[in-house]
Amino acid sequence: GNDVALQQYVITKSLTKAPEEYPDAQALPHVQVALRRRANGKNVRAGDYIQYVICRPPLTLDANGNEVPLARNHGELSKRAYHPEEIVAAGGSLL
Repeated sequence: GNDVALQQYVITKSLTKAPEEYPDAQALPHVQVALRRRANGKNVRAGDYIQYVICRPPLTLDANGNEVPLARNHGELSKRAYHPEEIVAAGGSLL
């Protein structure tokens, strides 16, 4: 189960500029989370500290019924980064 406290996994990183000003935004987990939060109406700007958790890749079942990552490369970390509020809102299903 997901019995471990979520806060134990939270990473906090500051934005040194506005999220849309990062040329490598796709590769930066905190910028991806900041952009998604802004798209959802949150006020996010340079100097803010962004919290995120890197979640496990989506799982599927192999031929023997074992859970295995859906993607071979397990996906970029930035695509698996979620704000703690997003994880709570999803009922922990992102973990």
